[in-house]
Amino acid sequence: MKTIELNILNPKAEIILKDMEKKKLIAIQKPSKSTLQSVLNKLRSNAKTAPSLKEITKEVELVRAKRYAKSKSIKNKLNLKPSTWEAQFKKAIADVDSPESNY
Repeated sequence: MKTIELNILNPKAEIILKDMEKKKLIAIQKPSKSTLQSVLNKLRSNAKTAPSLKEITKEVELVRAKRYAKSKSIKNKLNLKPSTWEAQFKKAIADVDSPESNY
């Protein structure tokens, strides 16, 4: 069995699909519209102590802050200032273009 998602552009196609469903060639399912709140409610119903929306937001902000600090420290370690990498790039090109290079 294969599952595909279709966008019906022509109303005639919907009639054909419904006819195929009547002949039991295909099964048509309505898409579920799950929102973040409904997913959270479902997860909370299965958990003994579920976090509140405030607790989730706090945790997300904490993770974002850690990622930002980490990415900022990596950029600082790499010293990716435009003037620095441009100078290094120009020097590397000049070294390759010089007649003394072994390339």
